[in-house]
Amino acid sequence: MDLFAGTSTGAIIAAYLASGRMKSFDEIVNLYRDEGPKIFQRNVKREILSIFGLYKSRYNADHLKSVLENLFGDMRLGDLQKRVLIPAVDLGGDKWPYQVKFFDNFKGNSTDLDIPVVDVLLASTAAPSYFGAHKITYKSFGTREYVDGGLACNHPSVSAICAALDVLGFDAEIQDVYCLHIATGFFPQSATGWNERGKFGWISDAIELATEQYSTTCYQSEKLLRQRFQCIGTSFGEKIDLDDPHGIAKIDRHWPNMSAMLTIANGYLARHW
Repeated sequence: MDLFAGTSTGAIIAAYLASGRMKSFDEIVNLYRDEGPKIFQRNVKREILSIFGLYKSRYNADHLKSVLENLFGDMRLGDLQKRVLIPAVDLGGDKWPYQVKFFDNFKGNSTDLDIPVVDVLLASTAAPSYFGAHKITYKSFGTREYVDGGLACNHPSVSAICAALDVLGFDAEIQDVYCLHIATGFFPQSATGWNERGKFGWISDAIELATEQYSTTCYQSEKLLRQRFQCIGTSFGEKIDLDDPHGIAKIDRHWPNMSAMLTIANGYLARHW
């Protein structure tokens, strides 16, 4: 693998794969199973003060930060063994608009090499209403605030393909590019039911629709790479909320053929790398 790309929770996995520290995929599964309930531990006082996430983030990121520090220590983005592409959303400022920020460690071209890995991941995972925006201070242009990259680039396969083709990235020929996309899974749902609705009625479905992006990414990637693109994912029998502390247990119930998914992934890697 030449490049690992991931957004939000996928950014953690991408960076850990790129770090060279991961010995088996079980480490990641156990990390989510053990630490997920602690990261999303409900605090009654905070729930009430935040009006259940309406006026303030429901969680602080202290435990998440501690978990990431245990994984990466003081590693900088430039210390990772493999190259990464990690999206976040820059909230903008007085002189620049909000926009997607793609953190990378493409040596010689990147301005992100000295940023701590932990800061990059806290930026990419700062899901609005769940965690507060994460601030990163740069020597040259001050402090920027970031939130979850999933708001704009929830599935970064196309972005990774572009980085591979970019003269400032890998400068590869398109026929030499292969992409394996492993999705986190999804719950098939519909936004129908009302003939008309206003802002309040649309708020929940609008967020889901804006961050879906899965079908768009697969369509574009397949058109670009044809048989050199492989997408692996599954649908669940129930909706699993982002902050569900028992999410891994539910995935275990609904995805008993996970070993088959890994077999497909390993076969794809064996054929192309």
